[in-house]
Amino acid sequence: MNGLPPSEVRRRCAPSREGARRRREASMSRAMRRRSRAFTAAAALALAVASAAAARVGFPRPTVYSVAPEAVCHSEIATVHYPPGQSGPAKKRIPSPAAPGLKASASGASVRVDWSLRRTPATCRTDGLLLSIGRYPRSSGDEWLPITVFIETHGAVKGSKRISWSSPQPPDIALASALMRRGGRSRVVAVLIRR
Repeated sequence: MNGLPPSEVRRRCAPSREGARRRREASMSRAMRRRSRAFTAAAALALAVASAAAARVGFPRPTVYSVAPEAVCHSEIATVHYPPGQSGPAKKRIPSPAAPGLKASASGASVRVDWSLRRTPATCRTDGLLLSIGRYPRSSGDEWLPITVFIETHGAVKGSKRISWSSPQPPDIALASALMRRGGRSRVVAVLIRR
């Protein structure tokens, strides 16, 4: 460094501002990644704990007391099984009915489940309903043991069914899904039972 002016020596020996800025940014980036990993881990843990009951029963606990019926039909891809000697496409799009409207109220040792449907085209008309009542699991030792009944609609767009139970723990949710004779099934709707 002999023979260089003092300002050049200081510039070469002192850490550059650009280098300091890069080190600061790298340090902040590492800190943010650590915080991000901690937050992601905490969020994943919270999600796992919150959905533990849903994983056991297959759906989250409902939060509403009534659901309106859907107005449109849907379709789904189904696997087709043919009798011996026949063949065709392995997958086929089939119509499925619109989800029913639902509300339920408890009275004594039974629950009145009120259902409703919207008028839909004949290609996806509801022919029957699966109605269930049950107690949503509250702890890891609880089991989901619903009482399920099938009813035919006979073309009606609304009706009700009284379902009795004998368990000491009263049911707190009701479920319903619409069915077609050709195998289509709507999504399942769930509501809380009003007491």
